[in-house]
Amino acid sequence: QTQAAYSSVKYKNGLQCFFHIIRTESLLCLYKGLASPLLGQAVINAIIFSTQGNMIKSLQAQGTTLPTVKNSFISGCVAGFFQAFICGPLELIKIRLQMQNIGLESQTIFSDSKKLTPWSCVRNILRQEGIKGLCCGLGSTFLREVPSFGVYFATYDSLCKLELKEGQRIDEASIKMSLLAGGLAGILTWLVNYPIDVIKSRIQADGTQGANRYHGFVDCGRQIFKSEEISIIAFKIYEVHRVDQVSISHIHF
Repeated sequence: QTQAAYSSVKYKNGLQCFFHIIRTESLLCLYKGLASPLLGQAVINAIIFSTQGNMIKSLQAQGTTLPTVKNSFISGCVAGFFQAFICGPLELIKIRLQMQNIGLESQTIFSDSKKLTPWSCVRNILRQEGIKGLCCGLGSTFLREVPSFGVYFATYDSLCKLELKEGQRIDEASIKMSLLAGGLAGILTWLVNYPIDVIKSRIQADGTQGANRYHGFVDCGRQIFKSEEISIIAFKIYEVHRVDQVSISHIHF
């Protein structure tokens, strides 16, 4: 997602990127930046599923057990909104950690540290950019998370209802249907939000390899559109996310 802007290395696809990292760095580098999402994922999932569950209960008509598509979408959007407050800063830290030793060798925000940890990354951001720095890309995160979680839960609930009757609950769907619905919901969600995710990643990586290039969400999208193919904006390394999102969605549900 960030290679065209910050690295001289150009990858044609996810597999080439995978083998290049192993060959030039190490297998452990595939886990660079893992600590940040690992520490926050439990909190994020707790917010998502508790908020979505409570919203469904408040929106459903009395006496009904299966949610409507509208209610599933609204509850998912609300869940996405609240978890974005945690997700945004965590993804910022993850991206900053993953951008170490990539691209330009000139002065960067990493120049005073050979190897950053999540905590030292936070300290660097606060020292150089202030509290505002931790909110970098937060607006883009809201634009990505709110509609995508609406689509996510609306798709999952709609597919599960195909084998359920009124009086049953979504969590009574069979394991087979849960796996199928979760996988398809994940794919459709990333089809909706992936262009925004590319822009968000560029914004959060901005400044790590020298001077800032972008002046907000619209300017970032305009620059990508002018300098790269439109397919890059919409589907850059989408094949990688399509695979991992199916697996993650299977586990979630």
